[in-house]
Amino acid sequence: DQMLPATLTWIGQQNAGMSIRFTSDSPSITVRWTLKGNVFQSRHMPSTGHSGVDLYVKDKTGWRWASCKGTSGMVNEETMIEFLDPYVTREYRLYLPLMNGVTECEIGIPDLGFEIEPVQEDVRKPIVFYGTSITQGMCASRPGNCHTSILGRRLDYPIVNLGFAGNGVMDWYVADIMGELNAAAFVIDCSPNMNGWMIDERAVMFVLRLRALQPNTPIILVEDRTYGDAWINDVHHLKNRQNRESLMRAALELKSLGVEHLHYIRGDELLRDPTETTVDAVHPTDFGFQQYA
Repeated sequence: DQMLPATLTWIGQQNAGMSIRFTSDSPSITVRWTLKGNVFQSRHMPSTGHSGVDLYVKDKTGWRWASCKGTSGMVNEETMIEFLDPYVTREYRLYLPLMNGVTECEIGIPDLGFEIEPVQEDVRKPIVFYGTSITQGMCASRPGNCHTSILGRRLDYPIVNLGFAGNGVMDWYVADIMGELNAAAFVIDCSPNMNGWMIDERAVMFVLRLRALQPNTPIILVEDRTYGDAWINDVHHLKNRQNRESLMRAALELKSLGVEHLHYIRGDELLRDPTETTVDAVHPTDFGFQQYA
């Protein structure tokens, strides 16, 4: 029942990590989607990832990419895939935009006796990711390449993406909202939007608040990823070091307070080669997100 500030409410209405699963025996799949926001791309992220839709098909090897379409307007209609063998039932996953909201989405097939059906809802507890624009998926070239989406396919497991671009700062009210979720695990990846003193001030209280609401759910703290230019940019190098030292202090304090089921991922493990896996020293490329996952 906790209300979010207007900025977080707007970002929260963007569809990062959301997907639609369905089956169809149609030889073609068309999608019509209407966007909530009138900004379709950014200077460092194409419309395909920012506001487009991304289609995967499941076969005996797992989920495989099939098609992605970008946008230049509020209402879009695109044939995602065609010329398939007809009357062969396939399972699909359609990812919605990472940095935009969708007010309406329709999936179309030819009116020739083909069928389309939703896949039964996955009722397993989801893994919940809370973080920054990186968690939200900036700057993946398409929605399925965000690391949370990659993990969802790799683990074949439901994922909730609570990425708040520029605003993932361990706000106490987000802990209260997360505490209402019946999750398999909570992944807290907010350091890129914070600095050392903010982490010192907020991290312990945030985890304690979440732990009070969810006594046994694993909580995974993720350090700041390495800036792509940290090898030469002293400011970024220092921020990486201070953020990591602060988060480690918080983790050790939480352990000393008896917090159990607490796990830790080091930032220097996230991008194996930071100089070649970001767009702007901050946000991963598709290759970076594969490593991040």
